[in-house]
Amino acid sequence: MTTKPHLVADNGAAEAAEAELAMRYPHLREQSRAMADADAETRIWAIQAGYRIPYRRSKEILERMEELLAHPPIDRMPNLLIVACSNNGKTNLLRRFMDNHPPDQNPEGEAAIVPAVMVRLSSPDIG
Repeated sequence: MTTKPHLVADNGAAEAAEAELAMRYPHLREQSRAMADADAETRIWAIQAGYRIPYRRSKEILERMEELLAHPPIDRMPNLLIVACSNNGKTNLLRRFMDNHPPDQNPEGEAAIVPAVMVRLSSPDIG
């Protein structure tokens, strides 16, 4: 498995380096500035890894999902249905939530502790 190349700077020089990058690349976001001077392998990796545009609504949905996960157990648990057109980030949103709540193998217990499960269903063929 290939690991992400990364940039390393000591803490004393980090602020000066950030200030210089901000002056040289004022049009870039802070996260992107460090990549501007990175080697080709690091820049290619960052591009291929993809990115997420933070929408206000996606933040609200993630917050609601956190509330649902923390809800005390009752007979009829509350739920959430996310509906949107294709390529609007529904799966990405769910993957981020799953990454925030990974399973605990619980080696001392009888079973793994899985706080959230993602199930994908395909649309039925109509016609």
